[in-house]
Amino acid sequence: WKYIEGAPSPKLKRVCRKQELHAQLYNLLSDPEEQNNILDEYPDIAKRLANLLNQQRTSDRSHRSPIDL
Repeated sequence: WKYIEGAPSPKLKRVCRKQELHAQLYNLLSDPEEQNNILDEYPDIAKRLANLLNQQRTSDRSHRSPIDL
């Protein structure tokens, strides 16, 4: 699975395209080219991945440099 939050990052250096500004979910096993956003078909998986993303952001691990890992 690949979950894309759809919110621009404050550190983003480029202008977002309109299609990037909404949440997206892809099954990378069946759709490795990310052509079919299946978020509406799997809202529970998207919610779980969004929660995991938020947990990582609020945990100490998301603030360490790669060398500290």
